Amino acid sequence: MQEAAVAAMDTRLRAVLRNCLMPDRQTRWKASFVLAFVQEYFARVIQATRKAFVQRRRFRNIQTGLIKIQSLARGYVAKKSYGVRKAMRTDLATVKIQAAFRGFLERQKYQRFQKNVQKAQAYVLQRQQRRAYLKLKQDTLRLQAYSKRYIAMSWYQKVKDQKQNLG
Repeated sequence: MQEAAVAAMDTRLRAVLRNCLMPDRQTRWKASFVLAFVQEYFARVIQATRKAFVQRRRFRNIQTGLIKIQSLARGYVAKKSYGVRKAMRTDLATVKIQAAFRGFLERQKYQRFQKNVQKAQAYVLQRQQRRAYLKLKQDTLRLQAYSKRYIAMSWYQKVKDQKQNLG
């Protein structure tokens, strides 16, 4: 399954690169479209991960229910064999320990899932901020070039006027 996901991601990345590097400006993808494409892809990955998480949890809940039914049946047999008091103490302690341990495992899995989602969101935000910064830098350099050109042209015109006045 992971090989199929890697192959699909590889195909998508090739498509993005191919469309970004096209020589024709009209058909070439713009940065905003690439960003939207990547964000949509990450949204799909996050949704798929969340859906898988929910399905696994649902499966585990069903499995837990079956295990509880099985343990109750075994407990019933044990109560008949060894007496009500001893079986009750053992059953209660076991259920409490199992419940605490399963709760611990579920909390750990949820925390890992939450960290992965935060990392994906941080990556997308970082890319957006980087692109905004590079655009601002490019615009600043362009503005500086225009102002230097204007100063140079006005200086040249001033020197030219002074030369005409002298000569």
